[in-house]
Amino acid sequence: MTRHYVDVGVQQIQTYLVRAQRLKGRRGASSMITKATSPPNVKQYLSGLRATVHDEAGHVDGVVSVLVEDPADVPDVVDRLVGALRAGLPAAFLTASHLVGDNYASAYDRGREGTWEFPAVCAEWVGAQRCDWCNIWPVVARIPSEDGDGRKDSVCLDCHARSEEGRATEVGHKPLAETRLRRELAGAAGRDVPTTFDELARLSPYPDDDNHLATVFADGNAIGGLIAGLRRAAAQDPKQALLLQNAPGLTDGATWTALVAAVRAISGDEPAGHWPVIAHLVGGDDLLATVPAPHAWPFVRTYLREFADGVAPLARDGLRGSASAGVVFHQSKEPLSVVTDLAHDLLKIAKKEHSGLRAAVSWQSITHEGSAAVHERRSVVLDDLAQHADKLTRLAAVPRSQRHVLARMLREKVDLDGQLRRIRVRQESTEPGEDVPHVTLATLAEPFLGDDPAVPLASALALTRWWSA
Repeated sequence: MTRHYVDVGVQQIQTYLVRAQRLKGRRGASSMITKATSPPNVKQYLSGLRATVHDEAGHVDGVVSVLVEDPADVPDVVDRLVGALRAGLPAAFLTASHLVGDNYASAYDRGREGTWEFPAVCAEWVGAQRCDWCNIWPVVARIPSEDGDGRKDSVCLDCHARSEEGRATEVGHKPLAETRLRRELAGAAGRDVPTTFDELARLSPYPDDDNHLATVFADGNAIGGLIAGLRRAAAQDPKQALLLQNAPGLTDGATWTALVAAVRAISGDEPAGHWPVIAHLVGGDDLLATVPAPHAWPFVRTYLREFADGVAPLARDGLRGSASAGVVFHQSKEPLSVVTDLAHDLLKIAKKEHSGLRAAVSWQSITHEGSAAVHERRSVVLDDLAQHADKLTRLAAVPRSQRHVLARMLREKVDLDGQLRRIRVRQESTEPGEDVPHVTLATLAEPFLGDDPAVPLASALALTRWWSA
């Protein structure tokens, strides 16, 4: 039976979330999205229309998906939903789509019958004061500064809404991603998630380096191709038809399972305190989250591995689902919008270099490499990271000053082989009292040299800045 679906949502939701430079603005926007797209509110929006909320796609932040009984009602449904979301999300870029199919997954795969865009519109005047939070829209209100020094911030319509929602968040209403993450991590009742980047940075396992974070932007690979293959198989096999119907929910579940596993992988056994993560966006096959910098690599490796396992039931014809990630290392004071834009660019590189067929990671340190442009370094495949994990751990144990010397030698293209054989280093022992002999840098660098190493030495040295197995 042919069904008609309407999706209305925030386009490039990560860009909207970080429009306001401050974390409080991001959390306020996340809470606004949660409320605006919650099923009870959507049911109110649809009052009097022949359309109902469905759960075939799972719940994705920033997206409302409804089933429409009569295709003639699609324009009215779109108008009603867009109007309601615009009222709650003043600066969001909204899109609407009409999809047709036997179920949501097949409709999504077939493509849109119609698509409409609704950019945010704001009256502009060249002499207007710009918003202190986003520096984009003109000021409409003044609010107490979050610095607590008695000053006032001048904010635009959207940022004022974020501020109001941020105060509601502080007294109990939490963004969807944070609320669900608390629920998924049930069993440690005394723990919570941080509410500021400074608070998160202080959860670093290294007290002498507690101001660096890593923001991770991950996205699924080959999910669309897998669903297309399922649709072809579903015509012949009822079991495949059921799997096709459940594919969106299975993918969303894999994302959450992988996130929870990754958080647990970097968390200690303390019954109280904070989980070392702030989840900005979770849903579908997307993840945007921030962790203390020393936790980045175990977090990313666990997430990508667990996500691939979660979508394994969708595999067919030699094609398997996976995810890739862009990772940005940055100080806690770095504007979130800058960090997220760079992470998005790095993610695109990781996906493009491997045609979306293999889990890969591309990364950059704003502290060491800047944020003006993406650093020219190829991404690393997850399997290669796993294969070289012990070798990277040994290289990371080399004193930082010697690794800096080695990196400079690479940049200056000096006689690398001779230098590597001459420089001797003492490795840190992992066993108390164990005497570890000196080795040459050549021994430690050898796995990363050659004509085309899986992890080139320059990449390995960049990895070891924050490497933790």
